[in-house]
Parts: sequence; C-alpha cells; structure tokens
Amino acid sequence: MTSLFDKNLDDTKGEQSMDKERGLVEILEDYQHQFGPDFDIARWPEFKKDVTRRLAHKENYSQVEKEKQLDLLIVVDQLLTGFDSKFVNTLYLDKLLDYQNLIQAFSRTNRIYNRNEKPFGIIRYYRSPHTMKKNMDDAFALFARKREDGIFANKLPSNVENMNQIFEQIQDIFVANGILDMSRLPEDESTQARIAQLTRKFQESYTSARLQGFDWNKVVVSDEIGKDGIEVKVTEKEYLTLLMRCNEMAKRGKERNRAGAFAYDIGVNLSAIQNEKITAEYLDRKFKIWTDYRNGKNPIKEREEELLKELEKNLSTLSEDDQNLAREIIRDIETGRLEVEEGKTFRDYIASYGESRKNREIRDVVEKLGVDEEKLRDLVMNKPKYYKEGGRAIALENSIDDKLARIYYQRVHHREDTNLQVIRYAKKVLKEFIMYDQPIPFGEEEEK
Repeated sequence: MTSLFDKNLDDTKGEQSMDKERGLVEILEDYQHQFGPDFDIARWPEFKKDVTRRLAHKENYSQVEKEKQLDLLIVVDQLLTGFDSKFVNTLYLDKLLDYQNLIQAFSRTNRIYNRNEKPFGIIRYYRSPHTMKKNMDDAFALFARKREDGIFANKLPSNVENMNQIFEQIQDIFVANGILDMSRLPEDESTQARIAQLTRKFQESYTSARLQGFDWNKVVVSDEIGKDGIEVKVTEKEYLTLLMRCNEMAKRGKERNRAGAFAYDIGVNLSAIQNEKITAEYLDRKFKIWTDYRNGKNPIKEREEELLKELEKNLSTLSEDDQNLAREIIRDIETGRLEVEEGKTFRDYIASYGESRKNREIRDVVEKLGVDEEKLRDLVMNKPKYYKEGGRAIALENSIDDKLARIYYQRVHHREDTNLQVIRYAKKVLKEFIMYDQPIPFGEEEEK
C-alpha cells in the first residue's frame, strides 16, 4: 500500500506544511521498506512513475512477484487521466464527484482483465450515496446520451436470478438423461456441448455475483437493505458437482481434440476447483461420523444406513474415477475387507486405493508390452508437458519387447500384422496411458 497526492508545500501554512512534509517522507520511507526503491521528495515525480508502473504491471513490473505487487493505492486528485490498468479492480470514493470528474474516475476500473477474474470494475462510494447516485445518473445521461446498455453490470439479485434459471436448465438436462444427482456426464456429445454452453453462462453470472459479495451461506440476497431479496436455489455442493463434471468434460475435450474432433469450449475457470479442499473436508467429516458410529457400541442398523446415505449422496462432488474408488472403499468396509484406521481420512483411503489401482495398471502395461517398469513409472509419476519432452518417452519406447507386443496386438485385433504396425500400436497405447490416463485395452481372452 502507498499514497499519491500533490507534493507541493506551502511555506505560508507553517505547522500544516511541516506536517505534510513529514507525511511525504514517511510515505517514501515506507515504500522503500516494502518494495526497495529509494526516493526523496525532490524525486517525487520518479516515485509517482514507479508507483503507476507497479500498479499497472508495466515495463520492469510486468512480471512482478505477488509480494511486490501494490494492492491498495490512496490518491487525492491523482491518476484521473493518462492512467489505465486492467489490474485496477475497485475504486473506493470518499468525496463527491460530478460530470467529467466522475466519468474519468469511474473509468479507471473499466479495463477487463478476463471474464473469470475481472469481468467489470467495482465502484464503492461512501459519502452522500444518494447525491452520488444522482450525480452518476446525470453524468451518464449527459455523456452516454442516456444509453446505459453495456455500461453497468447486472446487480447482485439479477445475477443470482440468472444463476437459478441457468442451473435449472442444466439440471433438467441431467434428469432427462436419467442422471438425478449429476454424478456423471451424459454420453451423448451434443448434450455435453449444451451443458458446456450453459455452464459458461452460469459461470459468468456466478463470477459477477462473487465479486459483488455473493456468499453460499446466504439463502436470500439483496443489493439494498430493506428490499425483498432473491432466493438462492443453487447449493454450493451442486455447484462443485457441476465443476467436477466440467473438469471431466475438459479432459474429454482434450482427448477429442487430439483425435481431430471438436473440443468443448467450457469457458470455466477450473481453478475454482480449488474449492475441492472444502469438499474433501466435508466428505471426511461424513465418513468419520459413519465409521465412528459403525464401530461404536450397539450401533442401530437404521441409523447406520442413514449416515451412509448421507455420505453416498455427496460422492457426486468427486470425479467419476474417485466416486468408483469411494464406493469400493465403502464396500470393503461393509464386507470386512478393510478395517478403518484411527486418523486416516476418506481422502487418504481414496488416494491409497487410487495408487494401488495405478500400480496394477503399470504392472499390466509392463506385462503386456515388456517395457522398463522404472522408466514407465517415472513418466507416469512425473508427467511431461509434451509426450517426447526430454527424451524419456523415446527411451521407454525403445524398451518395448517385440514378442510380447505382438502377442498383445493379436489378442486385441485378432489378426497378424507387420512388426512396424505392432510397434506403432504399442507406442500409441503407451502415450495414451501416460498422457491421458487411459488404461491399456484388454485382449479378448482377458475379457472372458
């Protein structure tokens, strides 16, 4: 944080002028302590230039580290013109503005960063809000000729209403395909494309609502005190479940794209799945409640089934693969094959079962293609950005056993072929296993 204002000192104002000078020195010293550059009052214009570059992430600050970024800048009659930055998100006003000064100040926030992080700028004014509202209306009536379409973002209740309507359409698609809890994607590709399209629209409204203070814990939202609000008809669990399906859709889209087919443009910022940590903690609690009750004294069967249903109905927030692992864990606990250990969470078991499954798949590839297990494991655990990056994949391919690869090829394709074709197919299987987590296809004898 730092401040910018007129540095000129008025010697006729005595103590007031001295206070201002001490304040300027304190600002410069604090800036040096936070960020490093050393300025004095005589070099105030250079200080201002450094501040504006840092705030705008320009020139030598284009790749500025997070701890060296400027998060808050307090100004007095500064940067109204000649300064633009897509990184300026919110303008806090504690003075009355009108006409061109108002338009110029508001315009500091209108550079779009991206639709997932900053689809619009935010203005918050604290002094005489009703007067400011009138001044804003007058300014835009004059300069925008009363055409406000596209100037102002939807308010919070409108965004929540859009979220409700769009999510209802998404749910209807899942239900029409016999999927009541959104636990998996419909198989039809055109249906998936429609879900992707609606999810993109939902995310735009949700991103806007979140920037306006939307909170999943509030069941009713309103933008003004005393006004009737809009009921939130989407739960956070449902949203996280949709995000998980989007994550799977994006993964399928990559696979379709490498096959020359259309890849879905979901348009969702999947970093939002960082909320997965919240979901994991929630599922861990449900799992512990169920297992603690099950292992307690004289558990009542009906209550145990109730707690298990509560756990199972939340599994849809996991990926389809993790849902299958979770059900396998529950099944093993119920049949006595797995004894729950103190301090081990549901996610610990899912990770452990997933690792065991991956180990089985790795051994399966080694058995069928004869490749070097150590090289294969290294590529699976440390996946390259590009398949042949660093030459590790080439070294792995060179370890393919021609005889084993041919036996496997015959089981899958039921025919003889050239050695070139056999090795080409083996390399394809390896690439899909490493880069896209595709299990190695079974041969006919194994399926039986």
